Amino acid sequence: MPMLLVPGADAVKHWLGFTEQVARLLGSRPGRFAPDVALVSRSASPEQLLELASVLGLEPTEDEPRAGARLPALPARTAPFTFRTDLGPTVWVTLERHYGVPTSFDVQVFADGPSTLRIAQPVRFNGRAGALARFSGEPLLGLPARPSIAELVHPDARWRDGKLQLAFLPISHQLAVQMTFPLLPQATERLLDDVATGHQLSSAGRLGTALAQRADSSVLLDPGVYEAATALTTPRSKELLKRLQELRADGDPDADLAEPAATWGGRSERRCLPAEKLPNVRAEDRAAALERLCALGWAERGLESTCPSCTSRSFVPLDQTSSSPQCPGCGAVSPYQSGGAPTAVHYRLDSFTDRAGHNGLLPHLLVIAELCRRKPRSHFSPAPT
Repeated sequence: MPMLLVPGADAVKHWLGFTEQVARLLGSRPGRFAPDVALVSRSASPEQLLELASVLGLEPTEDEPRAGARLPALPARTAPFTFRTDLGPTVWVTLERHYGVPTSFDVQVFADGPSTLRIAQPVRFNGRAGALARFSGEPLLGLPARPSIAELVHPDARWRDGKLQLAFLPISHQLAVQMTFPLLPQATERLLDDVATGHQLSSAGRLGTALAQRADSSVLLDPGVYEAATALTTPRSKELLKRLQELRADGDPDADLAEPAATWGGRSERRCLPAEKLPNVRAEDRAAALERLCALGWAERGLESTCPSCTSRSFVPLDQTSSSPQCPGCGAVSPYQSGGAPTAVHYRLDSFTDRAGHNGLLPHLLVIAELCRRKPRSHFSPAPT
């Protein structure tokens, strides 16, 4: 991009032949440009810039800036040449330069130890020389560009422009270097070490980590699965009390706070529901969502029985059903159906998943699953302290 630094219109108009020299320069450009000239000044007023353009024989334009070349070359540009005074020059004068020759190579990466990288040096030197190599590729994707993470890979490595930089002195035609590529959980531990004097998972965090390790929690993104798991989670005592207070305010006779357990039960009995009573899930998604939870091992199928003697309700897993069901409390015969209603398969969370849901971890796992879906190269540590 040609550039002229001129003192101003008052001086330029007295320079012999200067306007013609500028016109020849603009007419000799080999590409296609718009505008021909960008007049920029930190000290001159807009009126002074317009006066300078008039002296140089330039005409104003509102065309969008463009630059390029064409083969075969276009004819030389001719007057009148155009100008604009509202274009910033930063994009044209601040350039990032990159040096060196790129090369690619395959490497076998070991997750539990160092990996040896062997590279055929793409530049030949005669005599002693050094080089600065920058590495990028699959093993480095997702790693935070922090100094401590670079040291995990190699003690002398540094990050530069999103790549791992390493100096070689002297350099040979065949480079060999050992690097250890940390997994994202290891990188997370190192980052926590950087910013905290100590850290560990909270009790809820250990629950969430263990639940995520049991199965792929991305299933929570499937239609109705998260809602089904939330509906099957046994509510906390505070939630039960809040609901009872709401019913009492509405005049519900079942809202006698003196005996809430008789109607609502407690944490000792996990909640179970048939598919048709699953709230907040579309009817066509209910059965599939519950079966997905069972396939993960997060829920189980069973039948519900209501004891005619003590009126207690109990959940009997399908593999424990018998022809003569008995109430686990009083031992009386407790049929699997009540009031003539057909027997329906009920679902409930297993105790571990129910405990995780009771501690509010399901929303955390849902958000983590969505973030990992958007950015697969991600890792999250739930509830560190």
